[in-house]
Amino acid sequence: MDVINLAESFSFAALLPSTFGLEFFVPYFSIISSFTFMDLFRV
Repeated sequence: MDVINLAESFSFAALLPSTFGLEFFVPYFSIISSFTFMDLFRV
């Protein structure tokens, strides 16, 4: 389990709404969360 990668992706995703707006943030967050869940099960 890559905890550092998980924390980095969530902290990076937290910066997106103020930068790109919610219409970009919502699909991006669903994509990044699916990739991080794949990383969690790829132990």
